[in-house]
Amino acid sequence: MPAPVLAALHDDWTRSAAAARPQLSAWLSREPALAGVADLEDVLARVRARPDETLAALLRLGQAGDQLALRTVVQALLPVVLRLARGRSDLIPEAVSELWLAAAEYPLARRPKSIAANLAWTLRRWAARTGGHPEIPRAGIEPAVRPEPAVPETNACDLLAEARRLGLIDAGTHRT
Repeated sequence: MPAPVLAALHDDWTRSAAAARPQLSAWLSREPALAGVADLEDVLARVRARPDETLAALLRLGQAGDQLALRTVVQALLPVVLRLARGRSDLIPEAVSELWLAAAEYPLARRPKSIAANLAWTLRRWAARTGGHPEIPRAGIEPAVRPEPAVPETNACDLLAEARRLGLIDAGTHRT
């Protein structure tokens, strides 16, 4: 399943990037944090260089109804989805959906800092809640024994340090 899902995401991103110029013009007039970007790849580079400022601008646009802005947030954080899936390609579609919802509902007024980390943490909590295995809804049938979460509870500092040690994130992402 990874190839179709990742291929679909790639194709969607390629189409979006090709058709984005008119929308980018509207973004530039509404969000000073995006000044000077020429295309969506510039926006992703800006997310890496100034994550809070850029993600906040994209979230404001997205929460005002701009789907391309939310798609750009998802694209910027797609590496987090892939790391959390840890080879479980069947988790990718639901993880992408969770990321989209987290971005659409992100409490920007309450959490204007560490936006990327907060969105990643939301995905991590989702992965822990599902035990790495999203449950299939069963019409009112509950299993007798609930599986333990696959990810042990730990604090964010320990989690980031371990991710850095394993090479899952680079120093810049760790600082973010």
